[in-house]
Amino acid sequence: MTAMTAMTAMTAMTAMTSGGRAPGRLAELTGMSGDPELTEALIKSSGRIDFTGKPADVRTGAYGPLAMPAFNQANQLAFWQPEVRAHLCAVELHEGLTYEFDNSVAAHPKVQLTHFHVTRVGAALNATARPVASVSRPARTVFDAQLAKVVSLASGDKRRPRASEIQCQMLPQVPFWTTLVPLSATRTPWTFELIGSVVSFAMQVVHEFKHALAVQRPVELSARVQPILQTPGWSALPSGHATEAFTVAYFLRALLGLTPGSEMDSGLEQQAKAIADNRVYAGLHYPVDGVAGRLLAVCLAEYAVARCTGAAWTERTFDGSQTAALANLDLNVGDSLTASVVATPYYSIGAAVNVLPLKGQSILGEMWNRAWTEMGNLGL
Repeated sequence: MTAMTAMTAMTAMTAMTSGGRAPGRLAELTGMSGDPELTEALIKSSGRIDFTGKPADVRTGAYGPLAMPAFNQANQLAFWQPEVRAHLCAVELHEGLTYEFDNSVAAHPKVQLTHFHVTRVGAALNATARPVASVSRPARTVFDAQLAKVVSLASGDKRRPRASEIQCQMLPQVPFWTTLVPLSATRTPWTFELIGSVVSFAMQVVHEFKHALAVQRPVELSARVQPILQTPGWSALPSGHATEAFTVAYFLRALLGLTPGSEMDSGLEQQAKAIADNRVYAGLHYPVDGVAGRLLAVCLAEYAVARCTGAAWTERTFDGSQTAALANLDLNVGDSLTASVVATPYYSIGAAVNVLPLKGQSILGEMWNRAWTEMGNLGL
């Protein structure tokens, strides 16, 4: 039974055991617009209501006579639909970001994500560049060497123990995070919305990197790979699953106020690593794709936290020119991404930078505060 079939069956079972209507879902019935029979029924129903001789209601507050809601207030978010909040978060997360494509070293072209902090002084606009992350492409010899690792995992004995995870992790890996953090649609709705916006942002960024770097998938280099899932129609490096998974792990670290290396923090990192590694077992990625995805993820998670809270983020670089170090590399969460001096030649860390909120009322700040409150109520 697929996940979607199981969900449908569960919904149907709930409905049957409650007289045809699932409890707690009355609000959904208000959204049945488009049903012509309902439209006709509402026309007839409204015609039977007579307000003749009744005094008009006196509205209060922002809806009172001559009143209008306050301008540009983040606390209005609670009145909007979730998809509108998602659009607003997307605008703020992307605001000020630009991509730079550097082909000056032909063997190792690089993509850099940079934030331009723009301030107005009178009629003039001033922009200050603040790097976020950069990834340069390894040489073909690295991927040829990494291909041997992927082919070595092609046997059923190695893949079968991970097959169910690989299948279930094709979609956003929410159930895997909820095994560690007790997230739910009822207890932590704002957290789900904020994380969803951050993950969507991370995937948009990683696809810009993928498009420019244009790394062939393993099956495009060898028929021996034999992927067990349909190979995606986009390039390999950085791994999207690794970027997504580690973005969630590092964003939750900040949202929960976890100490790096603590029990839950370690669990989140290991879960993200397993998700990234499973894509290698599936025959869709090289291990090095996950290494680059992890670096991009921590940068994007820190950047998102900075946009929510005003904290600083740290610029990091994945150096694809380190051929000897990358050829036999596997993803290792023990590789430091936070120390001032990194022990790995393929990671480098720059200075900490920060940016002030670009709007008087931060949408992301309001979302963060609501999610932070939810996390605090979980008692973690």
